[in-house]
Amino acid sequence: MDPRLRVDDGADEQPWERPWTYRADSLPHRGRLLKLIGSTSVLLGASSFCCFAVTGFIALPLGLLAWHLAASDLSDMEKGIVDPYGRSPTMTAQTSGRYGVVLSLVGILTHVYLLLVSY
Repeated sequence: MDPRLRVDDGADEQPWERPWTYRADSLPHRGRLLKLIGSTSVLLGASSFCCFAVTGFIALPLGLLAWHLAASDLSDMEKGIVDPYGRSPTMTAQTSGRYGVVLSLVGILTHVYLLLVSY
C-alpha cells in the first residue's frame, strides 16, 4: 500500500477527546464561587468558638454545600462536562468545605458540652 494513501489512525478521534483539551460547549466552572463559600464556612466555623455556636449553625450547611458541590464539579471535570481550568480553586473549595464542617461541628459540640456541664 502506498504510504501517501494511508489513513491516519486518529481520524475518528474528536478534537476534544485529545489529551489536555476540553469541549468548547462544556459547562463553566464554579471554582471561585465555591472557594468563597468554603472560605466563609471556615471563617464562620472558627468564629463559632467565641460566638456561642451561632455561627457554627451557619457554617455547617455552607461547608457541606461547598464540599458536595466541589466534589461534584471535580468528577464532572474528569468526565469532560465542566471546564477543567477551574480545578485548582475547586479543590481548594472542597478542602475548605471539609475544614468548615469540622470547625463548626467542634464549635457546636464544645458549646453543647459546656452548657451541659454548667448545669
